[in-house]
Amino acid sequence: MQWRCSTGPCTWGANTGIEIDGAGPTARGAQLSTHVLADGSGDAFISAGHTEAHPVRTADGRRISDSALRVVWTQGPPPLLPEDFAPAPHDRPGRS
Repeated sequence: MQWRCSTGPCTWGANTGIEIDGAGPTARGAQLSTHVLADGSGDAFISAGHTEAHPVRTADGRRISDSALRVVWTQGPPPLLPEDFAPAPHDRPGRS
């Protein structure tokens, strides 16, 4: 599939879009995630928000250099994270 946008972001009917600026392309979309908890309770944790990814061209083809999920709302009991959990460092200057 090839995307071509002459002006502004490319958009489709699925809440997705690609913007191209001097820093390169940014792909955005809506995200809905459902997690069945592993504690045996049968409960589910649901989160929704927006994803953002930065595709780059490499010698091996197009790849996603980094991505982020910004959670807008949640429902249900959240899973427990390990005590030593730490988010990955954000090392792309100019991206927030």
